Amino acid sequence: MGKTPKLKTRKLSGKKLFILNTLLILIPLVYFGYQPALRFSTILLIVNEEPQPSDAIVILGGGEPGRAAEAAELFRANMAPRVVITTETSSEEFDEFQRKGITLFQGYENYLRVLNGMGVPNEKIIRIETPSEDSFDEIRHIREMCEERNWKSVIIVTSNYHTRRSRLTARYILEPDIRFIIVAARSGGLTPENWWTRRGQIRTFLIEFQKLAAYALYIWPQLIV
Repeated sequence: MGKTPKLKTRKLSGKKLFILNTLLILIPLVYFGYQPALRFSTILLIVNEEPQPSDAIVILGGGEPGRAAEAAELFRANMAPRVVITTETSSEEFDEFQRKGITLFQGYENYLRVLNGMGVPNEKIIRIETPSEDSFDEIRHIREMCEERNWKSVIIVTSNYHTRRSRLTARYILEPDIRFIIVAARSGGLTPENWWTRRGQIRTFLIEFQKLAAYALYIWPQLIV
């Protein structure tokens, strides 16, 4: 009988074995773990602080009714004796419709309706009438009102995806003279559990992340100095 030929085996080098083991670990992690990773990624955008009694509750512009609803709940919980709303700069399209006699509502007008509907009386609502181009403008105008009225603390309410950028901007503009607390509206905004399954929320996440990066590049070096 002939001899059975022996199969030659090749030993993997240490480097190749390390790469293979890494792939064997990473593949299931990527396959099964991407959802927790995406869920966790919302921490890049979202902060939510415990409200404390303050001089005023301020709703940042944007038009989402959940912001006004959250502010109304805080007002009813006696967190502040008044609610402040800001005014966004109207778009050219908005102004064009107005010139044609077509009535549209600005974001602050929607806020007024929500606040009134949830029990906040008109005499407890203050509007900053100077239009704001962006979050920087908005928080500068908030500071000006605080200085005029000698307010030392505010609760800032906005959509959850906008909270970290708002906190960064408020740190730069309000501190140390004015204490602020950032509260995320509980309705609207991103849903951390499955935001990546909704096209609109994917767009919101990417746009807000880009804005946060731009604000951070401008603000952080000046905070460090």
